[in-house]
Amino acid sequence: MPRQMVMFGCAALVAACVAAAPSLAAQQAPTTHTATTVEASTLDQYVGRYQFAPAAIMTISRDGEHLMAQLTGQPKVEIYPEGEHEFFLQVVDAQITFEVDDEGRTKALVLHQLGRDQRAARIEGEPVSPKEVTIAPEVFDRYVGQYQLAPTAIMTISREGTRFYEQLTEQGKFEIFASSEREYFLKVVDAQITFDVDSQMRTTSLVLHQGGREIRATRVQ
Repeated sequence: MPRQMVMFGCAALVAACVAAAPSLAAQQAPTTHTATTVEASTLDQYVGRYQFAPAAIMTISRDGEHLMAQLTGQPKVEIYPEGEHEFFLQVVDAQITFEVDDEGRTKALVLHQLGRDQRAARIEGEPVSPKEVTIAPEVFDRYVGQYQLAPTAIMTISREGTRFYEQLTEQGKFEIFASSEREYFLKVVDAQITFDVDSQMRTTSLVLHQGGREIRATRVQ
């Protein structure tokens, strides 16, 4: 995703449609929060890597008595405790809640920003990503066109050489990657696209899978 970042959250591509990748860029003055003191041992249990999407990882680290957060492609910023599991940023209006299990092990974090709650599971090792396959450009060309998600939301599917893209109305262009001939995924956000074809292999629509929802968009051009 284009990294227009200093905002910790995920900007929506369109309401009720694809959400863009998380960002730590400063966009507006944060709401007032009051910092408290948390034991160093508690901070240590949050240190690790959390995955929003294959190419959107939040790294939590310690710098002395300070807890830091850094999203892929963005600067490192300090986060401040306002509870044992709740933290906030001062550079932008965003908060982070750490989820722990019954044994006190941190299993995920939730980023609260712009009215959205985005969960990132804690990971060990390499980020989890769907397996990519190679699709011939002429095969993908049958999907190139425009698809209507909502009255004012059109998703444009395009190709540049051997690279494939989707772009929603008034949003940036995002590369998509094939996991099969008709199934594609984004790396900047946890979302997938499936193309529907008729008996003559003409593309009739696409389905956007994101956040447990499936949104169908009919081809209009």
